[in-house]
Amino acid sequence: MTLAGPAAGNYTLVYSGTVTINPYPITVAATAASKTYDGTTTASGSATVTPSGGTLIGGIPTVRLRRPVVLFAERGGGQCGDVPAPSRQ
Repeated sequence: MTLAGPAAGNYTLVYSGTVTINPYPITVAATAASKTYDGTTTASGSATVTPSGGTLIGGIPTVRLRRPVVLFAERGGGQCGDVPAPSRQ
């Protein structure tokens, strides 16, 4: 096992054995705020991440994202425009 990435030099890894990291199911809820038409797809909004059956690190039940990226599907004016949630793995 090795450390990688731009901050890898800031850490030292000392471990002997086997490590298993299992996926943890989460639910992401996002809301886009209404906005005045400006010809763009960007908007403000909020988003939270909640584990599906437990807590996150340190017993935290929900994490609120500070600056989520919120984009409407289309830049045209109108009501009830979709705000697609991109898939992340």
